[in-house]
Formats: sequence, C-alpha cells, structure tokens
Amino acid sequence: ALAARPDDLAALVGLARVDAFDGRTAAAIAGLERAAAIAPQPETLALLGDLQAMSGDRAAAARQYATVRLTATLGALDGVVYDRQLILFELDHDGATEDVLAGAQAALVARADAAGHDLVAWALHRLGRSDEAARESDAARASGLVDARILYHAGAIAIARGDVGGGRALVRQALDLGPALDPLERLAAEALLAGG
Repeated sequence: ALAARPDDLAALVGLARVDAFDGRTAAAIAGLERAAAIAPQPETLALLGDLQAMSGDRAAAARQYATVRLTATLGALDGVVYDRQLILFELDHDGATEDVLAGAQAALVARADAAGHDLVAWALHRLGRSDEAARESDAARASGLVDARILYHAGAIAIARGDVGGGRALVRQALDLGPALDPLERLAAEALLAGG
C-alpha cells in the first residue's frame, strides 16, 4: 500500500503497529511520526506517545498525550464530546473518572454495539466496579465479535472478580491475535498472565 501511496495514513499506522509488535520500536516511532505529521489523529498520537514512553522518552510522550487531551478539549467545545478513542485513551492513561464513565455511557446510547459495551465495561472496571463491568463485558462478547481488546478487557475484569483461570484464558486469546493490541495493552495483558 505504501508503494502505491506513500502517505496513506492507514498503511503507515498499520505498519507501525506491526513494527512495534515485532520489537522494531524505532521504526514504529518513525512511522507514527510521519503519520502524525500528515494528520495528527488522537489514536496515532496516543500510540506514538506510548512507544516513546516505553523507549524512555517521557518528555516526548508527555507532549503527545497533551496534544491528545487538547484534541478532546477542542472537541468538547465543538460539541463532539463522546469520542470513543479519547475516552479509551483516558481510561488507559490513569484518567478514569465518573465523567469519563458518563461519556462512555453516552457513546453507548448513541451507538449500541460491542465496542460501546466494552468501553462502558472498561470504564466501570477502571473505577473499581468490576461486578457492573462484567455485565457490560458479557454484552460486548455476546455479539460474537472476535476482538483482542474486548477479550483482554473481559479477561482483566474476570481476574478482578476472582475468576483467575477464566480471565487468563481470555487474556491469552487476546494476545494470540497478534498485533491487535496496542503495546501498552500487550504489556498489561502479559502482566496479568504473569500474576501481576
């Protein structure tokens, strides 16, 4: 795809994800920087920041995260408040609050699908409400969609509720899907399997 269209954002980000999965972090960062220079999309900037943080460049990561949060603020001013990517970013970067949960719930009402149920489940889990989270996670999985993030979240929720064996099986399924999880999600999933 990049040979045909060198500035194709989806191809640049996709290749960066594969590079990150294969341990080529510098190549992944370079690809994401190129993609962000073309169109600084929040998901691209968050992934870039995560890889920079994992590489020890916390200052660069902080700049990416600040830009993601600025995007959320500007979106709220324009009335685009419940962007799922921005909500997930907050949940995965220590930003779980009741307001973020309310945003996830509003996003689910606006579009009731597996990803919406999963987002609400993850918000509830991050707030320490794993019993409630399990109901939403079950709704997400009931669709039959095979999605690494939904499986990882379901596994983490199950482990938090005391079903360590079942939860770890779900986390293993998520990891077996290859580069489908972002690098920080993979690290967290691997930590769950290791008992952390």
